[in-house]
Amino acid sequence: MNAANKLHPIVKFNFPARLFGDLVLLLLAWHLLGDHLLSETFFWIPAFCLLWPFVARFIMPQLFCSRLTEQISLSIDAVFFALYSLTFPAIMVFTAMISTTAANSLVSVGPRLLVINLFIGFITLAVGVWVLGPIEIISLGIIGEIVAGATISAYFCVYAGFAYSMAKRLVQSKRDVEELSHRDALTGCRNRRFLDRFLPSELSRAYRMNYPISVIFADLDHFKVLNDKFGHAAGDKVLAKFAELASEHLREEIDWIARYGGEEFLVVLPGCDQNAAATVAERIRSTIADYRFPHKNKMLSISCSFGIAGTIESAAEKVTSEHLFQLADKALYRAKQGGRNRVELSDADASADLAKKPVDEP
Repeated sequence: MNAANKLHPIVKFNFPARLFGDLVLLLLAWHLLGDHLLSETFFWIPAFCLLWPFVARFIMPQLFCSRLTEQISLSIDAVFFALYSLTFPAIMVFTAMISTTAANSLVSVGPRLLVINLFIGFITLAVGVWVLGPIEIISLGIIGEIVAGATISAYFCVYAGFAYSMAKRLVQSKRDVEELSHRDALTGCRNRRFLDRFLPSELSRAYRMNYPISVIFADLDHFKVLNDKFGHAAGDKVLAKFAELASEHLREEIDWIARYGGEEFLVVLPGCDQNAAATVAERIRSTIADYRFPHKNKMLSISCSFGIAGTIESAAEKVTSEHLFQLADKALYRAKQGGRNRVELSDADASADLAKKPVDEP
């Protein structure tokens, strides 16, 4: 197993946290025991504190999968904490051991591991008391109490920061997934799902803020012929390039383009009336007509037809997104019937008729 590539993030995070905690415990033991810390009786404490963080980080992942690695390592931590508490039976030490065990287990895995590790710790304590007999509570002294208290505080601050970082990444991941779900995989523009969800909201916002909004319904002319003659790979390149070229004529963070289906696209232009939308559509039409799409050793050309519909700036004349789309679709049909490679605006009489329909709510 390539541990560097498959290492779980919690294993990486717990390495500096474990190293910090064990070094503090080593300093506390040295404060209480002095030179006796290196005797045969207590030598296991510096050996464990100095070696275990590196074993947990670099050797354990080689033996187990990364998630299981940290669960086992945290259980070993619980045993060490219990043995340390038996060696230095002070109230602050017990408090520190229980709180750090709880923090490690909860943040790293969850309540299940918390229960397991607390059980392991208390069983170790019980066995130790049974073997050694009753223990007497000791005082750490002022320095010891300060060190232990500061360690607990620092540990919880570190884990609180880690929990906040994980929550922030989780929120960002959710946003990224939602963003991907609203993107067309081939062209990178918005997809039909985004269109169905946000066009009604855009339209309702336009009515509330009293500004016009227009849509451009675009269709690539004779696209099926191009697909049949040059293959779907060529067709895919044309679709992707069309979305890219069309987007160059749109305002960032205001206008947006969505793939409606197949070779059909819908451009949404908040704040634009039909005449302004016609100007945008004509620029896109001209760009596509002049562009040559490279495919293998050939340069392909294609044209587009456009149908435009927009709202009328009057509170009494409101249409739904479905009716606005119908207007643009009819205008596109007239563009096709009129010879293709052209821009057509929706009929004013049809707009007035559809204006009597109810309005979308956000």
